[in-house]
Amino acid sequence: MVQKIKNRKSIVLKKLFTILLLLGAAALFGLEPLVHEINLLKASGMEHGVGRTWYWRPMKKVPAGCSLEWSETGTGKSLKSLRINYTGASKGNIARWFQKAVLCGDSGNLKLSGNYRVNRGKKAGRIVLKFIISENDSKKHKERDLTALTLANYTIGKWQSFSKNIKIPAGTKSVFVVLEAFPGSDVYFDDIELFQRNIKTPTVNHKLK
Repeated sequence: MVQKIKNRKSIVLKKLFTILLLLGAAALFGLEPLVHEINLLKASGMEHGVGRTWYWRPMKKVPAGCSLEWSETGTGKSLKSLRINYTGASKGNIARWFQKAVLCGDSGNLKLSGNYRVNRGKKAGRIVLKFIISENDSKKHKERDLTALTLANYTIGKWQSFSKNIKIPAGTKSVFVVLEAFPGSDVYFDDIELFQRNIKTPTVNHKLK
């Protein structure tokens, strides 16, 4: 029994030594560890929506006949969803709600995924990513819009899933995820996630004396 305990301790110590050796080698040769992925959005499952609409804010004045609300209808794995009900018919006046996500550097790539359901409207809306890009480390910045998803080819009243991989433009500091609804539409969003993947974390290299 005593011998078995000693053997187990020896195996654990060997594994621990191997891990420390690998970490030391990575630091010595300046290798940068990778964080697999991180979700940049808050309350992606829309479960905390009641009374908490500040997670998604209007980009401009909300058009007449349009409202943002948390619905008791979810995709199945979640109980609630985000609903944009646009009963107005003002042509060209798009309703936009956004959430700002701060990136962990501009390395890696983005994966936007989620679910949506259209209850009304032939052209329901889009999801747009607005990249905020710094210019030469100055306070100035420029914006670049990318249509990540156009709500099309859907069945009225049925949940649709989507997933998009997006390259991060160099110099990007943050990104706005914008949910758009076109006039006359009734759209539900749920499980909206924006993962930054393969993030490089900075390391400090020390010279050996």
